[in-house]
Amino acid sequence: MIPLISVSQFTPGQACAVVGMTADAYRAQDGLTQSDLNRFAQSPALFRYTETEQTEAMQHGTALHALMLEDRREYVIRPATYGPEAKPWHGAAKECKEWNAAHADRLILSADEADALESAARHARAHELVSHLLTGAHTELSVFGCSQAGLIWGKGRMDAVNFRGDRVQVVDIKKAQDARLSAFSKTVLQRGYHIQAAWYRRLIRQFVEQTVTHEHWLVAVEIDPIPRVNVWKLAPEAIDYADAEIDKLLETLAECRATGRWPDYHDKDIGLMGVIDLPKWVYGDEEQLTGLTNGGAA
Repeated sequence: MIPLISVSQFTPGQACAVVGMTADAYRAQDGLTQSDLNRFAQSPALFRYTETEQTEAMQHGTALHALMLEDRREYVIRPATYGPEAKPWHGAAKECKEWNAAHADRLILSADEADALESAARHARAHELVSHLLTGAHTELSVFGCSQAGLIWGKGRMDAVNFRGDRVQVVDIKKAQDARLSAFSKTVLQRGYHIQAAWYRRLIRQFVEQTVTHEHWLVAVEIDPIPRVNVWKLAPEAIDYADAEIDKLLETLAECRATGRWPDYHDKDIGLMGVIDLPKWVYGDEEQLTGLTNGGAA
């Protein structure tokens, strides 16, 4: 089991897992995150010269986490009307603008949006497997430490972590547009959820025996009038693949820091000698392509 410490016992630069640390306190600590890695994977220049911004989609995800894990509202509900005459809410009205400005630091939802979010959180918590995974779990656990190479100081903030004998189960809650298997598999790759899983595993393995099995569970929640939930354990092969990708990214990051050169794109995105070609699928089956060209293939 990971040795857990309280916030009062925490010292910056200490490899540890902290219970009860606020999100703001966590963000204030130094350390490379999986979000940083994903941004660096897009572009070294993007990583170097920009900071992660809290987008509206990320705010919705945070609100879902808070409801599911702590039964806490991270949003305010916009009034349906304004003024003594109870006029329908209008964003261009002076009173509405003033209200929006006063709540600019919070996620603002309509009553219908809030109902959908709360319904989705209730539905997800009631899911039999989700309920099992969260029972006895430590929520919003902050972990700090070096990568396995020992060169990069990293950190991670996990939605929930459960310790079950010889298994460590990390539970990751994701707001999903489409929680079906085929669609969400692509989402995992596109949004780097496998990178996140591998980064968390690196941090956790500082504290547990190598014989302990690491499991990363994804809870995909669709926030719709009829909410739907899908739950999977991420394949170990996907985490191992991401682990190798992290090694490459950290190696390139070390080069960028050593040389002070932060390219706009990685070599794989530039192409051999700056040459660009058509997508590979174009050069598929010759007969099939000929048929399509000649007006065949009904």
